[in-house]
Amino acid sequence: MKEMLHDRFFYFYYCLYLLLPILIVGNDDFNNKMYEETQLIRMLLKEKDYLKNVRPSQTVIVDIRFVFNQIISMVEKEQIIVTNCFVDQKWTDSRLIWNPLDYKNITWIRIPAVSVWYPDTFLYNTADNAGFLLPQDSQNVIVSYNGTIFWPLPLAQLRTRCRMTIKHFPFDEQTCDMIFGSWSHTSSLIHYRFWEKSPELPQYTPNNEWKLLAVAQSIKTVQYPNWVEPDTFFEINFTILIVRKPLQAIYNTVVPALMLTILTLVSFFTTLKVCLFGVN
Repeated sequence: MKEMLHDRFFYFYYCLYLLLPILIVGNDDFNNKMYEETQLIRMLLKEKDYLKNVRPSQTVIVDIRFVFNQIISMVEKEQIIVTNCFVDQKWTDSRLIWNPLDYKNITWIRIPAVSVWYPDTFLYNTADNAGFLLPQDSQNVIVSYNGTIFWPLPLAQLRTRCRMTIKHFPFDEQTCDMIFGSWSHTSSLIHYRFWEKSPELPQYTPNNEWKLLAVAQSIKTVQYPNWVEPDTFFEINFTILIVRKPLQAIYNTVVPALMLTILTLVSFFTTLKVCLFGVN
């Protein structure tokens, strides 16, 4: 029995003896990589005197991607559509380029979005004061060694104005636009283009009242006569085509209205009968 215990302890310490150098080396490698990443971020943002309020180039090309997630509601009285969407952006900042061979083959880093320059993309037809696509304090951008910056904006709830017509209610179709663009940079300063050929619907959540028929995208340049510069602005338009589900509308609106009308008529004729003939 003692010999068996002795063999087991010997086997345990032997395995520990073999694994300990691997664990130490792995931990040292992790610490070295973290140190190199820290030095890299310090070099990019501090040693180069990075100015986040200055554009990285004369004309910044910004790729934008629209991922439609859900229709929350249609406020018909105020003509507002509330949706959940992802709006991702990508651009290149030549000031954030490094050689991976100098930093333990690090090709990607994540840094706070508020630490770098980002486009002032704005939702033009917003229905409230939350039109700017602004990063949160805890949100990061993903930076590649070639200076490409990926900004995956978290799921945003957008309230946009949508001119509705209910002439054919409850069989009506509505077309709503979400118009994005730079708030202060003209087309010669920020050049928008589409990241994908068409908007994406990877995880669309259906709505109980409205059916999504199509999501389209288009881009154009417009000139505002009251702007201080004689230049144009990009307008990125994401169009949503939806149709009302008639059975749901009939069940929620028409049936209650019809029942209320019947009750009103019954009450009216009952009261009239009592007034004319009295109560037996």
